[in-house]
Amino acid sequence: MRLATIGARLATHLRAPALVTAGLRHAYYPAPAQIAEGPAAVIFAGLGNAQPWSEQIWHHELRVQLMQPATGFPVQELNALEALLEPIWDHFAPGTNASRLIVPNESGWVEHCYPVRYEGSLLIEYANTPFTAITITFEVKTHRFAGGQ
Repeated sequence: MRLATIGARLATHLRAPALVTAGLRHAYYPAPAQIAEGPAAVIFAGLGNAQPWSEQIWHHELRVQLMQPATGFPVQELNALEALLEPIWDHFAPGTNASRLIVPNESGWVEHCYPVRYEGSLLIEYANTPFTAITITFEVKTHRFAGGQ
């Protein structure tokens, strides 16, 4: 599966009803020019590697930046983001469609996709706007052949 497809499917799974209920309002891939409200998840490619054999085994790290506009007291905004960690981990548990990036009526899947670590309590700037943030790193493993999907 191509990197752009992985990013799009990760965003689709982050828009799941259970995560919306937990408080996540938006999930973006590719990254938008600006974010009007949060909490929002923005997906970025991170580290990756693939061995140069006929069947390529790709290991990707995707960064999911949970972001909340920093309009009030940053600690309260960070606490709101921290409440999303466990629901996201649960949603991508082994054996779920999310853990394989399976989307109904679309072909293909990955070997695995799951969050492996997070970095919390961040104050960042995105599109010249201050945000509180947590970065979640997802590990994704997929197979493909040269020239394939």
